[in-house]
Amino acid sequence: MVNVHRLAAFTRDGDGGNEAGYCENIELNDDEKQRIAREINYSETAFVGPDLTMRYFTPKEEVDLCGHATIAALFKAYAHGMIDSGVHTVKTRAGHVSARITRDTAYLRVPIQSITPVEGTFKDAIGFEPLDVYLVSAGVREIYLRVGDLAHVTPDLDGIESLSNTWSVAGIYVYMIQPPFAVHARNFLPAIGIDEESATGTAAAGVSAMLRHRGLAPKAPFSIFQGDALFKPSRIHISAHDDAWSVEVGGSVRVIDTQTVTL
Repeated sequence: MVNVHRLAAFTRDGDGGNEAGYCENIELNDDEKQRIAREINYSETAFVGPDLTMRYFTPKEEVDLCGHATIAALFKAYAHGMIDSGVHTVKTRAGHVSARITRDTAYLRVPIQSITPVEGTFKDAIGFEPLDVYLVSAGVREIYLRVGDLAHVTPDLDGIESLSNTWSVAGIYVYMIQPPFAVHARNFLPAIGIDEESATGTAAAGVSAMLRHRGLAPKAPFSIFQGDALFKPSRIHISAHDDAWSVEVGGSVRVIDTQTVTL
């Protein structure tokens, strides 16, 4: 039997957030990790080693990096006395990433590999053509669609999965900009077994870097709001701009419970 702690990262006013599993038994084999992630049935479960080596499994497959699961894992590792407050290095399949933890907030610095404008039609995916389209790799590759109003988005999950496979991306991130400056977003990832996610740290870093590169986002801190369509309101803090090719995302975490999985 394996104990898996269940938490939610990037909460808003103590509620909502994106659920993640946390398991300290990283010595499990890959099939066992996949079975646990499938049974927990969250978008990602993190398997954490004593040196902050982390591996992430969706119910369908392993992914290289997961922002919200890392934030949740850092919080739990701190609560368990595995790490102290301050700056740490998290070792992932996407490389080593910098993180820091305070008493009530965890932060992850997400590396940005590429930012590329994209041409194509996306009407079949969301119901209308977006204002512009970019492909950003921020540990995870996604297509970013800017729209005028998220309320008009009518996602076709089969169409989104097909586009994701065509472009070799994890998913489609749809967002709008709200004055004076905040980002509201929805993220659809059916190609990796997640219909929609309530908070996505890597994608938040990706959209922040892309907008800052284009001069559309401030260098000052701002927030990204996600999860409202799922009734899981989430808030991701974007730190001040200090590096063109990395973005620090942060958020708070709430503890849900512990589930025992029998292998």
